[in-house]
Order: sequence, then C-alpha cells, then structure tokens
Amino acid sequence: MDFSDGHIYVEFNGTDNAAQDMILQTQNIAKVLDQLEEHLKPFIASWEGDDQQVYVEKQAKWNQAVDNMRQLLQSHSGLLERIGDDYRANQRNLTASWESVRIGR
Repeated sequence: MDFSDGHIYVEFNGTDNAAQDMILQTQNIAKVLDQLEEHLKPFIASWEGDDQQVYVEKQAKWNQAVDNMRQLLQSHSGLLERIGDDYRANQRNLTASWESVRIGR
C-alpha cells in the first residue's frame, strides 16, 4: 500500500482475518498430524526393536511440540483480536472527540 498519497487508511479486517487464519491453520496442522498418526498405528504396533521405542519417544515429543505450537498460535490469534478491538475502540473514541468539536458559538 502506498502511504505517500496523503490519505489515512484504517482497515480492521486484517487483524480479524489473521486471527481466524491462525486458528484455522492450527486446526489443520493438528488434523493432518492426527491422520498421519492414525495411518501409522498398524506399522508402529508391528514394529519391534529399540528403534521402535525411540520413535515412540520422539513421537511423544513431537506431539508435545505441536500442542505447544497450537497454544502459541491460539494465544497470538487472541492477541490479534484484542489489537483489532483496541483499534476499533480508539476509532470510536476519536470519532466521539471529533463529534464534540463545536464550530462557531
């Protein structure tokens, strides 16, 4: 966006859309990982040896990392929503300030 034209641009949908997108992407990541784990269950159940145990341990850590990412993205989506709400509140306050300006007597 070119801001050199002297106009002030205010668009709140960007923060709303980004917040919703973060939630959606988090849900999609979790869904893909759940499907992958479900697909691998028969293979893992028949797997024997030390490497199977190491895989199970790594999978648990991976699941925890994904859960941490999910929590982080949900937290950040909430932050984006609050930022959008704060912008809207500020816009309302500025509007009210301008409405209270008296011209003339």
